[in-house]
Amino acid sequence: MGACTSQGSNALTKNYELEVAHLLGEGSYSIVFQGRYKLTGERVAIKRIDKQRSVSSQMWEDEIAMLRQCARHENIIELRDVYQTAAHVFIVTELAEGGELFQALINDGAYSEWDAKRYILDVFHALQFLHQQNIVHRDVKPENLLLTTKDSKTARIKLADFGMAKIIKDASMLGCEHLTWAYCAPEVLQEEGVSAYDAKSDIWSVGIVLHVLLTGWHPFDVDGRQTKTQMVESIRLGKFDMSEGEVWESVSNDAKDLLRQLLCVDRTKRLTATQALGHAWFASPHTPRSPLSVSVSGGLGHYQRKMLRKFRASVLVAMAAEVLRRSIQKGDDTDNNNNNNETHPQDAAATVSSVVSDEAPVAPVNEHVHPVTDSVTEDGNSGASRAPPPKLVSARSQFALLFGKQASLRQADDAQTPVITTAVAADEGGATSLDDIDVLVE
Repeated sequence: MGACTSQGSNALTKNYELEVAHLLGEGSYSIVFQGRYKLTGERVAIKRIDKQRSVSSQMWEDEIAMLRQCARHENIIELRDVYQTAAHVFIVTELAEGGELFQALINDGAYSEWDAKRYILDVFHALQFLHQQNIVHRDVKPENLLLTTKDSKTARIKLADFGMAKIIKDASMLGCEHLTWAYCAPEVLQEEGVSAYDAKSDIWSVGIVLHVLLTGWHPFDVDGRQTKTQMVESIRLGKFDMSEGEVWESVSNDAKDLLRQLLCVDRTKRLTATQALGHAWFASPHTPRSPLSVSVSGGLGHYQRKMLRKFRASVLVAMAAEVLRRSIQKGDDTDNNNNNNETHPQDAAATVSSVVSDEAPVAPVNEHVHPVTDSVTEDGNSGASRAPPPKLVSARSQFALLFGKQASLRQADDAQTPVITTAVAADEGGATSLDDIDVLVE
């Protein structure tokens, strides 16, 4: 197994058993599921990118290039193989058995500042390696920090998901579209046309993650009641407090000092990854090893649920905007073409044949990307599959994933206008309130 395996008909399913039902994650234009390399039995993660939904081919081509360039760094997820069809790209990487850092800590319970230090040390080693090659990750957040094993006390961190990563040339800065606002630096959240991203912006994101690990709350949303607009404004100002409360009494002064230098609004004074690795906190043998109060009070889980509600609202707003846009577009198309056919997107079955659909072969991206051909449909017949409208299904699938319950789009009988219908359980996380939605329309 490796990024240079030989090409061949139906190479993906020939080399890998696809465990599509074991979904690891989902994005706006991709899903990640588990697989198994048939020759050795090794578990892997397989990311399927929908070319139609993707903003541009440059995004996934860049992601592949970044993973190749970062091959075999111990704190960066390792690329195994790449395949493509006419409609999809499949990126095969090693599987981080321990899953997402925050979820693992929530499941395992108590952890110490010493444990947090060990995780953040790994993150900075990964970023130091990237930044030395002029690569910025641009999406450092808990979901992209994966544990190598299920034992959180001994596992190492792997930085994953290079879908937003870019190379910075000649000290230039990058635009900031499609980024996760809660972990973005102040310079990234400036007005459109002014905001920009560089290596120091990655450092800020690590500061947010560290703060949450130590306290169980976002530094710019202490009580969890801030709206998105309020949080963004607080991040721009960069003012946060570490002087009061029982939580801070158990956190070392070295950790607090590092946080101040990571969450520094003036990026010229913000630490680099190399400087952060040289901070006294990482060298100190006196870092507390007793459980942090946040780890025994369930604070991290509480934080995850509150942030989920905020992002749920983001998805709802995005969905509503997309549905409205498509409704208007459909009306224009009907007027122009006198076509009354309606689109009824259906839930796709999570099967091998629905992931590797029957498509004509295309030329590989380069000599390391394998074309995938000769797939069959669920009824066993060969033939091109008919995909539903990509953007509509994208928003719909994100909505269903976040809410974990039935979510669908239907046509209103009276006006033929797309309507969002949901069935949301009153789980511990709670439903998205109207206030949440109002916040994100601002």
